[in-house]
Amino acid sequence: MSSADRFVDDPTALFAPVEAAWERYVAAGEATLTAAEARVVETRHSTYDDGPFTPDHPLWDRFLTAVYGDPWRPRPLRWVPEGKDTFRHGLDAEGRIVTAGFLGGGSAAAVYGDGSYDLLNFRRDRRSGERLPYEPHFRSGFPTGRLKRLLLDDAGRMAAAVEVNQEGEEPERHYRSLTRFFYDDAGRLAESVTQLFDLGRELPPYAKDVPPEKVAGWHRRATDRLRESLLMRRRTVLTYDDGRLVKAEQFDGDGKPDEVLYTYNPGDTVEGLVEQFSALLGKQLVKAIDGFLKANPDAKPAARGALIYSAEHAHCGLPTGVALASATDAAADGFEPFDWEAYPHAVPWPPEGRAGKTLADLHRRLLLVVETDPAHADTFQPRPYREVLWTAGRAAWGTLKKKRSTTADFILFPLDDHGDVNPADDARATLPPEAFAALTGG
Repeated sequence: MSSADRFVDDPTALFAPVEAAWERYVAAGEATLTAAEARVVETRHSTYDDGPFTPDHPLWDRFLTAVYGDPWRPRPLRWVPEGKDTFRHGLDAEGRIVTAGFLGGGSAAAVYGDGSYDLLNFRRDRRSGERLPYEPHFRSGFPTGRLKRLLLDDAGRMAAAVEVNQEGEEPERHYRSLTRFFYDDAGRLAESVTQLFDLGRELPPYAKDVPPEKVAGWHRRATDRLRESLLMRRRTVLTYDDGRLVKAEQFDGDGKPDEVLYTYNPGDTVEGLVEQFSALLGKQLVKAIDGFLKANPDAKPAARGALIYSAEHAHCGLPTGVALASATDAAADGFEPFDWEAYPHAVPWPPEGRAGKTLADLHRRLLLVVETDPAHADTFQPRPYREVLWTAGRAAWGTLKKKRSTTADFILFPLDDHGDVNPADDARATLPPEAFAALTGG
């Protein structure tokens, strides 16, 4: 089968059963979750609140492919003792996860069938108090939400992930996605293809003033009911060497390289990558911040800087954003240096071009070696990620504080935007004692 033949022309036979199941779940309301809870015979806890049942794709989530030989099976969670920040999972008599708890009091349920299982998120309705697998539209009551069905082959591997997503009443907000998985002769995942459809009849707003011949390359009428976005077609190819996954590359629908998702480098070490990663990151932070200050006089002189990252989603090592506060901003009443939202000036980030790609590659490589190191197996926030931020932040701070566009007491340090890491700990690890004392007033 050629690469082009991997894409499905008419996915109706795959979507129709899932759409029918969605209607049944909506009609059942809370009963599906209640039935799942009745099957629980054991409760365990993990520190993860997203994707508790399966990785959906071995390269989504936390790059567990190198650790677990069957990434297409429901991934093992790292069970931990119950605590304030842990999430409850209910297992049935066969050891399968059938319920899961989420932040904010939400719940999830897995409904197992013959050769497939459905994943549903439940939320408590504000009016009735019921736990529903959908959220009623605030005006009409239309059930918005989604259902994901995982189809399994005879070997128990994922054959396809089929999702029905109802974001609103309008047909243009009814989405359908399909990812199919293909295996090599050794039983390893070799390729996957993803397609996105909607029920829209009208051209999206961004296409209405575009020449028809150009729009024709963006959408395809798959059936009278379904329209496919050709721009969203993706194909992922996995390469192995001596039984180990060494590369995964993503291509667009035309077969053009889109992104390298994963590379394995045998010589990588935690220490070496932290040193290499932080050195380049520090230089790029200086370049980005300095360029922004030169172009934005209202942000000068800069007094405070935040390297925003998300500990919850393992983005540590590569900030998700960079923000600044001018001397005027920092002197205002109520300015809180440990509140990342208090920094009003957003620096363009991450870098574009070769530097951005190199940083992203180093980030992926560091994630891999840390995640596969037994020393960090049970750690929610592994130290090497934060060491990159501390080292790069310290180097950038030392360079920037000498410039005219910053104040004499300019301070730069990482800030976790989820509050899972004590901000004072990051500031203390990044700054010399005198700078930390100036920041905290002590």
